[in-house]
Amino acid sequence: MTLPLTGSDSISTNAVAMRTHDERLVMSLLKQLGALQETDIVQHSGLPLQTVSRVLDDLEKDALLLREPPRGAADQLLSAASLNPDGAFSIGLKIGRRTSELVLMDFSGAIRASASRAYAYPLPDAILDFLQSELPDILDVVPADLHHRICGIGVAMPFELWNWAQAVGQGGSAEAGLADWKQIDVAGRIAELTELPVHVQNDATTACRAELAQRNAPELSNFAYFFIGYFIGGGIVVDYAVYSGPTGNAGALGSLPIIVGRHGSGQLLDKVSLASLEFALTQQGIDPSPIWVSPNAWTTFGPVLDQWIEDSANYLAQAALACCSVIDFQAIIIDGAFPQDVRSALVEKTASVLETLNTQGLARPDVLAGSIGHEARSLGAATLPMSHRYFVDRNVLSAAASKTN
Repeated sequence: MTLPLTGSDSISTNAVAMRTHDERLVMSLLKQLGALQETDIVQHSGLPLQTVSRVLDDLEKDALLLREPPRGAADQLLSAASLNPDGAFSIGLKIGRRTSELVLMDFSGAIRASASRAYAYPLPDAILDFLQSELPDILDVVPADLHHRICGIGVAMPFELWNWAQAVGQGGSAEAGLADWKQIDVAGRIAELTELPVHVQNDATTACRAELAQRNAPELSNFAYFFIGYFIGGGIVVDYAVYSGPTGNAGALGSLPIIVGRHGSGQLLDKVSLASLEFALTQQGIDPSPIWVSPNAWTTFGPVLDQWIEDSANYLAQAALACCSVIDFQAIIIDGAFPQDVRSALVEKTASVLETLNTQGLARPDVLAGSIGHEARSLGAATLPMSHRYFVDRNVLSAAASKTN
């Protein structure tokens, strides 16, 4: 069953067509810096005033931006341009090991609607059923005459999901069901269901992409990003751009080696994960289900959670130094599918441990909290079709700086 989109074919063609580089550059500036006057756009973009005026006229005609002159100002150069929240929409689907999330994002980056489902294992048929059953209600949030402005669906999912059952020591039906991921063309099946362009990326990389887009910190050009979900993953940002590498798996920070105890070793994902927290809670007879069903409110975990934060911080500090021995990152950003107070405590403890480690020959990075939380992966997924169609693939502030200095 497909989910057809409605709207004028002619308008649809104009609205979703690939934009020119100059248009994408201007829209990227508006996304990064907010409302700007024409003269500001000229300064930041390096484009001639005549070009900027033409681009703004074209984007306004296609309802991709809004222009509102200051009160009492008649000069068009003083009119402030901003992205029209209703100018475009995209869908983000996060496929996780314990939950899936579906979000609708508008052109300003705000989430208009969302849905989620928890499960024991992420079986392909169950995920597609979730998408097919929830997407109509998500799309209903968009007025029918704007459906043609839905530009695509982004999918955030772990690579090689079929290996998960073995990784956690499960077998039987779980392993057999997860093996179906080897055979399924995720992008193709979702495109059949939705009639939308589909973009697929590693889930931790999409979370990093969302962090870069949402943080809006022009002074922060390089950072390593850790996202703690069922396992831990991450991403790296160099010169304002997410670097995903030739295979799309760059920034696989969960695979970093760590020292465990006096003589042991392992990988970061072995010790820092929500799976390890779930195991510790179960061992103490505490129901771990709020981890997955209430990612913004954990109130019953007590000392077990405190110990998990302390242990995780010790390993994250090790990993932070390993990252900075390769690239002199300005910051290490930590986020995850947990409440804000847990994130704050984990960041504070990691920074404290880092202060005690030998950093000779290295520049000690700042340790910062992520700005999104559990929705980072689904929000990052929704940015994929938007970025593909409307924005340049790097923070334009670095290019602007080189033009204006």
